[in-house]
Amino acid sequence: MLIFFEITEPGRRNEVTILLDILLGRKPRINPPEISTTRYDQVVLIGPVWNARIAAPVASFVAWMKGKFPAYACVTLCGGRDGQQEKIERQLTRIAGKPPLFVKQLALRDWLPEERKAGSGKGASLRISEDDLAYFRASIDELVVKLTRKSLKHSV
Repeated sequence: MLIFFEITEPGRRNEVTILLDILLGRKPRINPPEISTTRYDQVVLIGPVWNARIAAPVASFVAWMKGKFPAYACVTLCGGRDGQQEKIERQLTRIAGKPPLFVKQLALRDWLPEERKAGSGKGASLRISEDDLAYFRASIDELVVKLTRKSLKHSV
């Protein structure tokens, strides 16, 4: 069973704060997640990539969860740049102190509904809406379950 939690911040995010986070490598404050860390065997992060790095709020969550979950994985919503997946895996490993079960990229140009594809080249200014997530919820669930099962088989 998959349960989704949203990472939220106390302040508002805009293009300037995103740019500063990217340039300065900042990890913004996040609202304390309401997750029982003893209740789950694994966590699957689903989030955007900013300039070939995991989004700053997601990086803050990974730092918060360090040592609290036995296993984690990451699905990124991104432009699909070459070599990016490996870079994200190294970044996550450094922040979390252990490697993810897997990192899987979902390129926005392939992922978004047709009517939203025109905006997929906007980078950090593109906002993934609740409707976008709902559009692919079944596909994301299926992908995460499939990849997690595969990864767990190889790690045992």
